[in-house]
Amino acid sequence: MSEMKPKSSVERIAIAAATRGRPRMFDQLLKTLAQLQVPDDAQLEFIFVENDQALTITDRVNQFQSDTGWPAKPVLETEQGIPFARNTALETALADGCDWLAFLDDDEEAASDWIAKLVDGARDGGFDLCGGPVEQLRPVGDLTWVQNAVFDYFERMATERAEKRAAGQQTNLHLATNNWLCRLEKVRQTGLRFDNGLRLTGGSDTDFSRRAEAAGFRLGWVDNARVREEIPVQRLSVGYCFRRARDQTMAKYHMTYRKNGKAKVGKAVFHFMSKTLTGSIRAALFPVLGSYQGLKGVRSIGVGVGWIRAALGRESRLYEQVTGD
Repeated sequence: MSEMKPKSSVERIAIAAATRGRPRMFDQLLKTLAQLQVPDDAQLEFIFVENDQALTITDRVNQFQSDTGWPAKPVLETEQGIPFARNTALETALADGCDWLAFLDDDEEAASDWIAKLVDGARDGGFDLCGGPVEQLRPVGDLTWVQNAVFDYFERMATERAEKRAAGQQTNLHLATNNWLCRLEKVRQTGLRFDNGLRLTGGSDTDFSRRAEAAGFRLGWVDNARVREEIPVQRLSVGYCFRRARDQTMAKYHMTYRKNGKAKVGKAVFHFMSKTLTGSIRAALFPVLGSYQGLKGVRSIGVGVGWIRAALGRESRLYEQVTGD
């Protein structure tokens, strides 16, 4: 365990993003980050991790640094997997002596006051780890009826989650690195890292927040610190809704049960039968219930299949393929 970093009056905030094979989206991210407002009593620096076999973003990152005057590092992580890239960013921020590390995704756009709001919220709430909402952006161009229906489903699901959180009905904070801020002093104290065993499954950020809370981190939510995410057209399909629900369920099962040597086959069979039955009814009645309820049915089927596949030892490969450009 490393020693605690001496406290200074000006806090150093590292903002990190991992990227792989999405140059247009990455360029758009850089464009919005260049407009950020600096939080009070803070300095910004940037860490961009390319999770691939070669570093291709150096010129763009150097231009970003030249344009903004903020330190920015392109870093290569050749071991494929999101937690490897996240840990590389975390290790870099720790080595640089930063006080905070923020994450967002390479397919997102940050509001100009995003980091200022996120840091202010963390300071005011005394949070060691916090997150904020992500607004869904419709892809540019004409969409089919199915693509529009799937986008509306994603958007409505996000709105319902936000309303539940605002009403205090969603108490478990599963903080994703698509809008995330962590106090690095607590990381130095605990030695916490992302689990590299979840390299392609997704969920290593949720797993981190669970273990952080167990280690004594104070978790919180900053509702006014917002980023926007463009949904790739490739994700606007019924099949993707099914696969996402299936693979996210498998990842959660692995974190909750199999990782701790507590496989729950009976529980998995029950959820498989109940979720697939209710989901099939909803999906079959979509002409009456509407596309939103129909897609919720598809999601339920995916959850049920995810339970049984996970209990049989299968693992999610949700992030093996890159979507977007």
